[in-house]
Amino acid sequence: MKLRHNSPFVRFWTASTVSDFGTYITTVALSVLVLVSLNGSAFDQGLVNAARWAPYLLFGLLAGIWVDRFRRRTVLITGDFGRGLVLALLCLLGVLGFLTVPLVMTLMFAFGTLALVSDAAHQSFLPQLVPRPLLTRANARLQQSDTVAQTTGGAVAGGLVAVVTAPFALLVGAVTHFLSGLVLLSLMQAAANKPSFRTDGSLQYKIGEGLRWI
Repeated sequence: MKLRHNSPFVRFWTASTVSDFGTYITTVALSVLVLVSLNGSAFDQGLVNAARWAPYLLFGLLAGIWVDRFRRRTVLITGDFGRGLVLALLCLLGVLGFLTVPLVMTLMFAFGTLALVSDAAHQSFLPQLVPRPLLTRANARLQQSDTVAQTTGGAVAGGLVAVVTAPFALLVGAVTHFLSGLVLLSLMQAAANKPSFRTDGSLQYKIGEGLRWI
C-alpha cells in the first residue's frame, strides 16, 4: 500500500504541514511584535523566547506520560485550537494596544505548553495511522514538509509583517492552527480499536523507563 492511498495519513500530513507553516510564521511575527510594535529590547525578545520554550524544560519528562492517558487525536486537536486561540488573543490585544512584554511572555508560555503536548502526541500518533513497513517513509514525508515550512515560512512571515503588521501576521498563524485542527477533526480515529499504551506504574517509574530507553 502506498502512502498516498492511506487517507488518514494524507489528512494527518496535511494538518501537520499547515501547522508547521503557522509555527514558523509565528516565530518571525513574534520577534517583530516585541522589537517593533512594543519597542522592546533584544533582552525582551530573549525573555519571550525563553517563556515559549520553558515548558519543554519544565514539563518535558511529564508530557509523554500525561499524553498517554488521552487519545492522541484529541490532544492534537486541543493543541491546535488552543494555540490558535492564544495567537488570536495576541493579535486582538496588540491591535487594542494592551500588550506588554510580561503579558506576551505569559501567553507564549501557554502556547509553548500546548506545543509541547502536541509534539508528544504527534510522535506517537503516526504509528496508529501507518503500517510499520511504511513508518520510515511516512516520517520522511513529515520531515520534508517541516523543512519546506522552515525554509519558506520565514519569507512568508516577512512579507505578511510588511503588508499587514505583526499582530495580523500572528492572526494568520492562528488561522493555520485552526485549519490544522479542523483537518484533524475530519480524521477518523483509525486506531480506535487498537490496544492502548500502558499507563500503569508510578510517575517515577515511567520517567525512569523513558530515560533508560533514550
